[in-house]
Amino acid sequence: MKPSLTLTLVFVTILSACARGNSTPTTPSSNPLFVRLTFVPQPAVTNKATTFTASITPASSLARAILDFGDGTLADLSPLSPVNSATWEHVYTRAGDFTAKFSVRSAAGETASGYAIVFVR
Repeated sequence: MKPSLTLTLVFVTILSACARGNSTPTTPSSNPLFVRLTFVPQPAVTNKATTFTASITPASSLARAILDFGDGTLADLSPLSPVNSATWEHVYTRAGDFTAKFSVRSAAGETASGYAIVFVR
């Protein structure tokens, strides 16, 4: 099944720690780019849609946006207009533990990655 893509604009910036998500800015800046990746349901279910949400702070035009679902499936979402949040669905076809990673590069050249450990039953 081909992954579907839905983009949602959010006008409120939200950034908080999450046990299943993480952000790593990889370039120095006075206003660094952060990404937080979450998903539902938890745990994910084999052959059912899992919804991923990436929160991006600050809102940025992204020259490069790649979502690696951890099961060998990549979604190249480049480029993206200024967004604070984006949502995608993916179907895992086998049970296991997967590391999903959302990597971005802003139009200004800043990079960041967010990840989530996905438990699929």
